[in-house]
Amino acid sequence: MLLKNTEIKKENKMTLDEIKERKKHFIKIDLLNLIDEAEKTNQIIKSHYKDILFTPAELRIEIINDRFIWGRKNWSLVSAQDEFQKIQKEIDALSVKAKEFIKKYKLNANFYWTEEIDGD
Repeated sequence: MLLKNTEIKKENKMTLDEIKERKKHFIKIDLLNLIDEAEKTNQIIKSHYKDILFTPAELRIEIINDRFIWGRKNWSLVSAQDEFQKIQKEIDALSVKAKEFIKKYKLNANFYWTEEIDGD
């Protein structure tokens, strides 16, 4: 027996919650595939959405616990060494800024800084 179009639509109707859960399921699959790729290539995973880093094991745990379920476009694989170098450059730049601040406002460098500051 053939079903009419209206009968087919009724049978295939999904609730909004079911649609959201299905979408979440597919996002999780994408992310778990990304985690597998990160493990194979010895990389870490970076979220551009919140600018945070995860090891593959860390993100896997988060995904299992229904956290950080963000679409694949929000993630990329990066080298831990490259990310460390970026952080080190930021630290160096802040160090220079702190030294300039101490000099400018004639602060007691020994109190705020553990290394010698030029011009003291």
